Amino acid sequence: MAIRRFVKLYFKKDEDIWIEVMNAEETVEVLEKIKKSVMIDGYMLIGWEEWYNEDLSFNSKTEYRITD
Repeated sequence: MAIRRFVKLYFKKDEDIWIEVMNAEETVEVLEKIKKSVMIDGYMLIGWEEWYNEDLSFNSKTEYRITD
């Protein structure tokens, strides 16, 4: 059974916290997301988590925004 690697990125700008979950097998896509979010959109990367999962049906474009 194939195992996939995922990453959860935590970004912050002012009081806005943005959490994005991505399929981390494509390292270039993860780095491009960080670059765009930090250099263009002005967010600060405040953390990340990595994990491995056998569930291949996971949606790799899940995105969450938390605002106060």
